[in-house]
Amino acid sequence: MRTHQSGVERLAPHQYVFRSTWQLPAPRAQATAVLADLANYPRWWPQFKTATQPDADNVEMALRSVLPITLRFTLHRDVEDHQQGLLRATATGDIDGTVEWAVTDQPGNRSTAAFTQAATLTHPIAVKVDRIIRPVLEWNHAVAMRSGAAGIAEYLDSDTSGPSPAG
Repeated sequence: MRTHQSGVERLAPHQYVFRSTWQLPAPRAQATAVLADLANYPRWWPQFKTATQPDADNVEMALRSVLPITLRFTLHRDVEDHQQGLLRATATGDIDGTVEWAVTDQPGNRSTAAFTQAATLTHPIAVKVDRIIRPVLEWNHAVAMRSGAAGIAEYLDSDTSGPSPAG
């Protein structure tokens, strides 16, 4: 079974929509709890190099996949609805836009996590090479999302993710 699907749509210069869907080995409540814990992304997603939480609603992150560009941005929590499996944040920095996870239960104590990120790239290098970067972004995004899907699946299968929250 395919554990993830990814895609990139270029809307305008520097503006993209990134999408991915992950099949996860845990119910919605447990998967949502892990995805909501932004400060711990580096524990299971190798492309997240750092995540620092200055307060309850903001996390400063550094992300680097295969390309030699580290994107630094802050995610501000806008929606965190564990009952519905909906997480949404606003990104500012080298990436401006929105990030959303929609997690749904699946049969067999599993879930599906749908990721959507509407982003304007503001990193100076990304802006300069925007005209030719789409195929490279698609590849880079696919590598990062495949790694994230594998990392969270392993994390959810381990005991380190903790008990599943009620809800």
